[in-house]
Amino acid sequence: MSARRASIIAIMAALGNVLALVSVPLMPGVRVHFSQLPALLLSVVLGPFEGAVTGFLSSLATSYMIGTFAAAFIPLGVAILCFSAGLAARRVMPALACIIGFLAELPYMLFTTHFISGLPFSVVSVIAAKAMLEDMVSGVLIEALLAKPGLKEALQRLSGKVVY
Repeated sequence: MSARRASIIAIMAALGNVLALVSVPLMPGVRVHFSQLPALLLSVVLGPFEGAVTGFLSSLATSYMIGTFAAAFIPLGVAILCFSAGLAARRVMPALACIIGFLAELPYMLFTTHFISGLPFSVVSVIAAKAMLEDMVSGVLIEALLAKPGLKEALQRLSGKVVY
């Protein structure tokens, strides 16, 4: 991996961690955030590996803030989400790729939160619904960002990826 690509990943991971600090209350006890947005953007623009690494790194703040045993599994889950979305983005539009990424992450999420961490299924279903909402909104935002001419190519050039 080139230094340029590592720098883009680090910057986007840092942005993801900052976005984790900015959350919006959805209902009592449930807040949505978009820390996965920069990682999903890189998944779509640069590819699944870059997105997965960024996703893992960008979810460290979220895991730390939650501070429970179940939260320790979040970084790998976000890496699965972003890797899957990056693969899907090669064939489908980014918004749909983000939904496919969520569906790929869902079994891991259910297994780690319910069976390993022991959270009741009523709590797990709220976590899954919140994650699906965050990923769907992220996909729509990525579509809007990539509609701007030149943004995709600029990110690719900054990372050192060859643009055709």
